[in-house]
Amino acid sequence: MKGSNHFFSGVIAWCLVSWAFGQEGISAERQGQSKIVIISVLGAVFDYEKENLPLEQQIIQDISGKGFTGSWDASPPSWGGPGLPESTPRINTSQRLINLLHTNDIDVHYSISWPNLLPSDPVTNTPEFVGQVLNKENYAFEYEKTPGWDFGNEKARAAFTNRCRGLFEKVGPVEIFIIDEVVMAASGEEFWCKPISTYWTSPTYSKASLAAFQKFLAGKGFPGAKTAKFPVTTIEVKPGTNCNMGLPAIKIGESNQDRLVADNKWPKSPLWKYWYEWRTELYVQWIDGITTVAYDVWGKNPKWQGCVISQPPSWYTKELGIDLEKLAKVKHLDYLVCGYAGGVNYQKIKAAAKRNGKKWGGMIQLGSYGESAGKDPADIINLFKQLVKDGASIIYVYPTVAFQTNRKNLPPEERKNGLYYMPEQVAAWETCVKWLATNKQDKRSNP
Repeated sequence: MKGSNHFFSGVIAWCLVSWAFGQEGISAERQGQSKIVIISVLGAVFDYEKENLPLEQQIIQDISGKGFTGSWDASPPSWGGPGLPESTPRINTSQRLINLLHTNDIDVHYSISWPNLLPSDPVTNTPEFVGQVLNKENYAFEYEKTPGWDFGNEKARAAFTNRCRGLFEKVGPVEIFIIDEVVMAASGEEFWCKPISTYWTSPTYSKASLAAFQKFLAGKGFPGAKTAKFPVTTIEVKPGTNCNMGLPAIKIGESNQDRLVADNKWPKSPLWKYWYEWRTELYVQWIDGITTVAYDVWGKNPKWQGCVISQPPSWYTKELGIDLEKLAKVKHLDYLVCGYAGGVNYQKIKAAAKRNGKKWGGMIQLGSYGESAGKDPADIINLFKQLVKDGASIIYVYPTVAFQTNRKNLPPEERKNGLYYMPEQVAAWETCVKWLATNKQDKRSNP
């Protein structure tokens, strides 16, 4: 999805913005004269193959003075691969950008691609930590093409949190930590839709995960929990309405019968319901682990703002392992955000946040990755005003590259992905900044 240094899942970076323009806004806030909205900017295009300090300085200067006091563009790109905690070059790049941001009075909002936290060459060296999916074509258990963590494996979760701690301590001080587009299954061909029926893509089919599932079922008093298996559909269900992708006919045989059982009452049978519930509890455990580490390492920073999670609105669903109510109760998770392709579809997220004493936010897109044209300036302004008036505490702005002056004169063929300087959209953003500076209804967030 999103391009630039945070390409595809969960890699966008984002910034906190003090809207009354830095210290003036902070002073006014202390006097009770104005209030602060946290804004985030993400999606720069750097020169990641080599150190290019002049370019990095220019990009930071391009967003300086644009209303932003924070950026997540010091986050490592998602495509770097496993072994991030041991990668001196990648950590050095983040530290260099962190220093540049702080030097320019811009807070650092840090995000990571979770698979990059795996040890290097994870399939060869640490298979016990890597999740397995179910191949719907040959009915075999296999690692994903891009290996991810085995969410049901308690040893994997312990290794994950330890590796998070080691990385965070190396990175240095940041002001906010972001969990971006982390889910427990493929989102489907049309990611903005639901229901999502790609259950076989959940990376929870390992033997260790099965043991965890059985333990969960025993705690629920499920009959036969000790010998229970993962449910699968053995009868094909054709794709339906509302973006339902349908269900495959999985054949159970000698190679997979130790972990699979036929259950064609998807998703309403007791076993299916427990399977979905189990995954939402796993998800919360992993989110709790990484946010606790973030708080432990960075929470003493006097400018610490907390932890944020962001998903497209339709991804807050049990099919992808997320129960909003459970998620909103995670102790050190402070903001729930309606992220990429969210628009005004944030009401469910806002309601869950408010019920649980958390803050919420949305996203402003100046452009979209893969689309050559920028967004309608009027739509940018109207959505921004709506989010602020509706009480959003934090707002994304994507992409940073729309502000990058080094990408002003790209030829048409290089503009197709939407990663270029967008003067009309930047002008619309400046209108938003001016409106917020004089608006009497702006929402106070985290000073």
